[in-house]
Amino acid sequence: MYSAQIKIAITVTLFLWQDRLAHSPFPLPQVVLGAGLLVAVLLTLVVHFAQTGRRLARQVEAVNRALAEARSVNEQRLEVLESPPLPYSRVPLPENEAARLDALRQYEILDTDPEEAFDDFTRLAAHICGSPIALVSLIDDSRQWFKSKVGLDATETSRDVAFCAHAILQPNDVFIVPDTLLDQRFATNPLVSSDPRIRFYAGAPLITPEKQALGTLCVIDSRPRQLNPKQVEALQALSRQVITQLELRRNLAERKRDLEALRQAADENLRLARAVNSASEGVVITDATQRDHPIIYTNPAFLRITGYQFDEVVGRNCRFLQGLDTDPQAIAQIRKAIAERNELKITLLNYRQDGQPFWNELKIAPVFSDEGNLLYFIGIQADITDRRAVERMKDEFISVVSHELRTPLTSIRGALGLLASGLLNTQPERGQRMLEIAVTNTDRLVRLVNDILDIERIESGKVTMTKETCDAANLMLQAADAMRAMAEKAGVTFSVSPVLAWLRVDPDKIIQTLTNLLSNAIKFSTEGSTVWLTAEHRGEQMLFQVKDQGRGIPADKLETIFGRFQQIDASDSRKKGGTGLGLAICRSIVQQHGGRIWAESTLGEGSTFCFTLPVLHKREAGSNFCLQPPISVGL
Repeated sequence: MYSAQIKIAITVTLFLWQDRLAHSPFPLPQVVLGAGLLVAVLLTLVVHFAQTGRRLARQVEAVNRALAEARSVNEQRLEVLESPPLPYSRVPLPENEAARLDALRQYEILDTDPEEAFDDFTRLAAHICGSPIALVSLIDDSRQWFKSKVGLDATETSRDVAFCAHAILQPNDVFIVPDTLLDQRFATNPLVSSDPRIRFYAGAPLITPEKQALGTLCVIDSRPRQLNPKQVEALQALSRQVITQLELRRNLAERKRDLEALRQAADENLRLARAVNSASEGVVITDATQRDHPIIYTNPAFLRITGYQFDEVVGRNCRFLQGLDTDPQAIAQIRKAIAERNELKITLLNYRQDGQPFWNELKIAPVFSDEGNLLYFIGIQADITDRRAVERMKDEFISVVSHELRTPLTSIRGALGLLASGLLNTQPERGQRMLEIAVTNTDRLVRLVNDILDIERIESGKVTMTKETCDAANLMLQAADAMRAMAEKAGVTFSVSPVLAWLRVDPDKIIQTLTNLLSNAIKFSTEGSTVWLTAEHRGEQMLFQVKDQGRGIPADKLETIFGRFQQIDASDSRKKGGTGLGLAICRSIVQQHGGRIWAESTLGEGSTFCFTLPVLHKREAGSNFCLQPPISVGL
């Protein structure tokens, strides 16, 4: 370009000079002018050639420098190729590898489905850095796994070939490899020598709040290059946002687990609450963190046992259940257990809201927090008043039965022992008497055993009452007829006034009741006296009465005589031959039929035993009532 300009300038100058010479009248000035123009042209040429030389020198210098750089790169590549590659397995592990892997597992991110939030970060990283590939890479013990990827189909690679395995070794910096072919660690890496043919790598470590490097947010290119400072800064910022997203994800998962645990706990608490509310035992909970341990919860059974309403007990200490007869030692044991925060099982006398005492089988237990702080005391109580009464009755029963059985057995053994010894061989009358004693006591023993079995079967419900529609008059006459021989032997007169009434009863059990009462009346009547058996209507009930003229019963015994082995005089069982169970059996039979039994007496004048039974209506019985005339039975 410059040569053409110079030629044009010279041509124009010469043309002007010739034109001046041709038309000038004075040739000398024209010659001078032409010489000046020629000098100017020559100077212009000199300047042009000087500038051109300097420019060519600079171009040569640049070419030489480029050649030197190319020669240096080739030498470096040759050095890398000739040097043995660093085995991938020798990539050192972080010093905190165990803690790092544990932190990674806590995020529960490995092998999960792609998520848009993470894909946004990789797309943004690829755009900012101008790279075709961007990854969120996580390093576990044997692989690198890609939570998100742009420009790559693979989902994971071996940790041995992972660039990110190197990046996590310098967690505070972005790990950059401008040209993998110039880095001995990566020149022969399969990811460099084959797809995806990595030539450039930059990875910003993903650092948790606990300073653990989980992996990287990295960008990859297939040509050597560099990142400018703003791109490096942006990549680091995005890596921090990836960690923030991981934290949010973990927190959300923890919240879901917590909610599930709460739901399960709520379900369990609901089941427990239903069980506690339906429990037959009383449950009370007191707040051990407050002064005086006030009640904060009771179940319905507690309120039912104590007779209180919830608003009457909430906020109070449980000592309001104690009374004057509560054992002080039991109270002291409870206070000691609470003070020492121990469990305790104890039985003590408590009082209901109406002042009635009851025996309370109490179990108390402390409840602690996970940190060992005392929170509550739970008390479980059972009203065992009836059970204690039954146990007391059993103890008394065993004591009496053992005594009642031992007495006839001792007599039988003594009589049989004398007979077996041969001492009475020469005294036949006395031997006969011993045999009679043995037979009498054997009969008594059989009656005792039968009565015990009868009352146990009746009270336990093991005896089925075979109820039929019966005539009350017929039952009275059958009972009187059965006792006629005993009355004749005792010289006692019967006065029976049968009444026609239809009853729904077990006839055998009612006759047994009547004969038991008649037998007692005969036993305790003097010779020549009278025993009356009568009946009368009392509304919906039929009242039966057995009256004698015996010695009578003290007022304080009128109820207790219906208990087991209860007799007015302990010698009666020996003199009268009773077992002390007859009236108890009568009471059980009458109660099984929906009636009641009692005694009325005046000392020295006699006693009257009464019991009632439900009467059938006429339409149920299908017959009319009628009255029979009195019948006297006696000697």
